[in-house]
Amino acid sequence: MTARISPAGAERQAGLHIIIAAVAYLLLRAGGQHYIDAGATGPLRIALAALPALPVLWMLWSVHRYLSRTDELHRRVHMEALGVAAGVTAACSIVYGLLEESAGFPHLTARWAILVLGLSWVASGFLLWRRYK
Repeated sequence: MTARISPAGAERQAGLHIIIAAVAYLLLRAGGQHYIDAGATGPLRIALAALPALPVLWMLWSVHRYLSRTDELHRRVHMEALGVAAGVTAACSIVYGLLEESAGFPHLTARWAILVLGLSWVASGFLLWRRYK
């Protein structure tokens, strides 16, 4: 059982973990790509390409830990915001997919969907919190 801490403490801790993980992701991505471009092959190339996934997994674990350590109101708002973000991401993905297929728009990788999900989660969370202030 995870001990409960104050919502502000849980938020600070999760924010710090996410910032550290984001910096680690960027460093591993840039460093790995440097060695891949320099000619890494075989298992080393695969490991270097997959290595930036580790900080992403840490981010996910940090969000889970945050939600399990905070109170019910914070959990509810974040889950509602995540639901809104999932809908926004799905709508954006469908519309852009239609534009790719029918209007010749350039292909985007799935990483863009994750970016849309994260940004819309933050934005919808901000808007949902306003009703409790």
